[in-house]
Amino acid sequence: MFLKFIEIFIIICGSVFVLSAFMILRNLFRAFYIGQLRIEELSLSKKSFVYHLIEWCQNNISYDNTSKPDFTIKYYAHSKYAARYHPVSRKCIFYIYQGQKIREIVNNVIHEFVHARQHNEDNLQLYDKFNQEFGYEKNPYEVEARKVANKYEDDCLLWIYDRVLAK
Repeated sequence: MFLKFIEIFIIICGSVFVLSAFMILRNLFRAFYIGQLRIEELSLSKKSFVYHLIEWCQNNISYDNTSKPDFTIKYYAHSKYAARYHPVSRKCIFYIYQGQKIREIVNNVIHEFVHARQHNEDNLQLYDKFNQEFGYEKNPYEVEARKVANKYEDDCLLWIYDRVLAK
C-alpha cells in the first residue's frame, strides 16, 4: 500500500513538473512571437499602444511616489536615439517607425519609464557626473534602466497582448 502511494505521488509530482515546464515554455514562445510583430500590424494606434505600456509600467514597476511621465511620439527613426527622457520637462520621447518590432518599443518604454522613476534634482547632476566618469554604457542609471527593461519586457509583452491586442 505504501509503495502504491509513493508511486502515485511520484506520478502526480512528475505531471505537475511537466505541466509547469510546458507553461513556462509556452509563455516564452508567446512572448517571442508577440515581440516579433511589427508596429504596423497592431490594431490600435501607436499612441494608444504606448499609453497602455506606460500604464503597465505604472502598475508593475513604479515606486509609490512615481508619477506617470508624459510622452510624445515621433514617427521616424532617429539617427542616435530610440527614445529619450527629458528630466526638465519630465517627458519621454519615443521614436517609432514603420517596421519597428513590438519588443523594441516595449523595451524602450520600460527603459525610459525607469529614467522617469529615477528622476529627482540630485540625480540630474549625478547622471551627468556618471556619464563623464564611466561613459554612457556603464552609467549606473543606464545600467539599471537596461536591466529592468530586459527583466520585464516578456511580462509586459504577454500582458499587452492578452489585455489589449487580443481583444
